[in-house]
Amino acid sequence: MPVFQGNGAVFRAGQLMLLESLFCGCIIVPVLKTNKFNFMLKQNGARPLPFFFVGKTLTNERILRFAQTKHPVLSEKISKPDTRSIWYTKEHITFLLEEMEKANADGLRIYFGAYGEKDTYSGQLCLLMVMTKPDELTGGHSDITLEDQPDFQLRSVEGSTPRDFNVGSPCPPMCDDIKEG
Repeated sequence: MPVFQGNGAVFRAGQLMLLESLFCGCIIVPVLKTNKFNFMLKQNGARPLPFFFVGKTLTNERILRFAQTKHPVLSEKISKPDTRSIWYTKEHITFLLEEMEKANADGLRIYFGAYGEKDTYSGQLCLLMVMTKPDELTGGHSDITLEDQPDFQLRSVEGSTPRDFNVGSPCPPMCDDIKEG
């Protein structure tokens, strides 16, 4: 199959992908297809970073903006330092992706929540990951409720407390090497 080179990327003939550029408008370029995803290989054979990569500078700017604006307000409201970040294990993310496949989910909605008064991290911010599926009525996405799935009772642990995909490690109190903002 013929291979084309251009702009530092290598393309295979016969496959096209529409690329949007803030500077150049839209262009159509050939693309190499691998797995479920389309991506172009750079001339050096490296796989480009995903389109949602924002980089160190923007990440640090947004973390600092949160630390200077929202975090003090949230911490004052609960009379202690509120959550600044939540760390998840690779295993947690892998299991979540497996559940998404099983449920035919098309995405993930992350809700902001707060722990209850009797919880270990009382009042602190938490993240709740909810799988989504296409919503044919609205053209958007609707939440998947695992408790409504046909095999939920077979898969659930008897006597377990209600839970969501929320088993990360909140900081504070479990801060590794994170600098105060």
